[in-house]
Amino acid sequence: MENERAMTYDKLLEFVQDCMPQLTQHISLPLLVVELVESDGSATIRQLATAVLTKDESQVVQYQKQLKQMPIRILSEHHVIKREGDLISLNTGTLTFEQKSHIKMLCETALREFKYENPHVRHPTDNRSERDRDDTDVAGELTESVPGCIFCDNKIKDKIYAEYGSVVAMKDDFPVSEHHTLIIPKRHAADYFLLTEVEKRDADRLIEIIRKQITEQDPTVTGFNIGMNCGESAGQTIFHCHMHLIPRRDGDTPSPRGGVRGVIPEKMGY
Repeated sequence: MENERAMTYDKLLEFVQDCMPQLTQHISLPLLVVELVESDGSATIRQLATAVLTKDESQVVQYQKQLKQMPIRILSEHHVIKREGDLISLNTGTLTFEQKSHIKMLCETALREFKYENPHVRHPTDNRSERDRDDTDVAGELTESVPGCIFCDNKIKDKIYAEYGSVVAMKDDFPVSEHHTLIIPKRHAADYFLLTEVEKRDADRLIEIIRKQITEQDPTVTGFNIGMNCGESAGQTIFHCHMHLIPRRDGDTPSPRGGVRGVIPEKMGY
């Protein structure tokens, strides 16, 4: 039965050439097929949506109008940006890495608070009624949580001291060393392998930001261990992904050789 439903190359070719033009005139249909082909046959709904938004010229034109009507106008009135034709520039000139990171974190915090206070606000180009939406529309929301998970609990907000996009940072309650930090996705995901590519990129960025902060704040730090436990057999006890950034110092252990190989002590030396 499954083989009868399989799409061979010839059937796909027939669909694209003969059927697709008759089904709809909307550009999203061929765009989705192109994106799936370029992704070697598989892509998430989010990836497909991103492809449509970036390649559908009508969406681009519509959002250009939205940008001109509100955010560009307001930022210009407050002298945050300057506009020369279609070129938009910050009035600040070149920012340092630390300045960029700080501004980004503050903006991400504002965005998160806006989403929390206005959960039903739609994207300007989203004209669908609530009846047209399905469960996959909210699958990627950063507010997705699991009752009883300590990293989904609102109490964690008091411990968060940094965030970047889809991830946050807090100090470990049982630190291995001073400044031991946890990087945690806002969305509930059991372990690292269930993170989206965006979450992984955001985590990498936040780790780099915090690493720089720690080394500038504490010159005794001469190295780091970065890792996460994935699965009970690997030592995971809280099944909401969290990455450990552990500062290391010369002499903090008699024999540091092997580092993370120490998860199995007899294999640490080699």
